[in-house]
Amino acid sequence: MRRKLSFDTITKSPGYWQSTGLSMSAHTATHIDAPLHVCEDGATISDIPLDRLVGDAVVLDLSSKVEEDATIGRKDLIGFAPDVREGDVALIRTDWGLKRWNAPDLSLWLKSPVLTVEGADCPVEMKPSAVGFDCFQDFGARNVGFVPDDFAVHKTLLGAGVLIYEGLTDLHLLTQERVKIVAAPLRLRAVGAAPARVFAIEA
Repeated sequence: MRRKLSFDTITKSPGYWQSTGLSMSAHTATHIDAPLHVCEDGATISDIPLDRLVGDAVVLDLSSKVEEDATIGRKDLIGFAPDVREGDVALIRTDWGLKRWNAPDLSLWLKSPVLTVEGADCPVEMKPSAVGFDCFQDFGARNVGFVPDDFAVHKTLLGAGVLIYEGLTDLHLLTQERVKIVAAPLRLRAVGAAPARVFAIEA
């Protein structure tokens, strides 16, 4: 199920020329999940209009509260409700990657903070365009033998039409709570995710 990231480079001579092929899952590293990922007949990556990929974002800073295996519930998020405007991208900051990046015990993945289903309901009520994460937010994703219903957080958000930005990094470098955000996924047809360059712009 998990695909290895691999590169295949060919060269030509005399002189210099090279071209590289890339094999990877559409869910590798920073990427965007569209509803089709977990919702049959849901919207695909290529269905997402550009005005949903460029706009305003707000940082929900949970970095001081989150440790390994922490659960992020409604009580942790409801206090941010006044800060999230309809159509925002809500960026849930835990700094988990800073704490466990390249950890040999795979704790980056296996000990990540996760969102509860009730926690996922909370941002849905705030009506954001998307929710971004710098941790592996769905407990069901840890199990290589998962069944579709294990992806409960994905189903809650994507089922409500809220996009998911996964694999975000460097949220700690933002100095402002509100920023402009640009998410640029590959416009792949008939798929539920795509690698993306996601970056914030401070005023």
